[in-house]
Amino acid sequence: MKNIFTLFIITFCMQVLGQEKTENRDLRTKKMIFQMKDVGKKDGWSFSLHASMQGEYYLHYSHTENSEDIKKIGQSKAQALDGEFVDVFIHSKYLMKERVSKKKCTKKMYLNLRGEEQDICSDELKKIDKIEKFLTEKKKDFSLLSKK
Repeated sequence: MKNIFTLFIITFCMQVLGQEKTENRDLRTKKMIFQMKDVGKKDGWSFSLHASMQGEYYLHYSHTENSEDIKKIGQSKAQALDGEFVDVFIHSKYLMKERVSKKKCTKKMYLNLRGEEQDICSDELKKIDKIEKFLTEKKKDFSLLSKK
């Protein structure tokens, strides 16, 4: 009888100690699809697209620390916006001319596309212009904060 009781205690202890940590299945988390930021100023703008685990899409735009506009958008609009940003990102990273200046890069903008990062220097005027045109169009299309 003692052996059975001891075996029961050992089995119980092994189960308790062997339990794995439970996973967090919080459905409120969001995955960033893309992000653009003006890093040249202290209070620069930020524009990003996020997807929730439920398949909802949110567009975030902030102009300063105190002003943020978040819009929920449909899947088709989110996919179209993502495609347009992919074009801008790839074009600026791979198709536009590299910097010719030997000066140190003063970062003006930061782009992130699903983890792939790109810094835009302040002397890369064509890239800056292309990105700012994209941002201006999207702010107008989605009725985001009108400040610039």
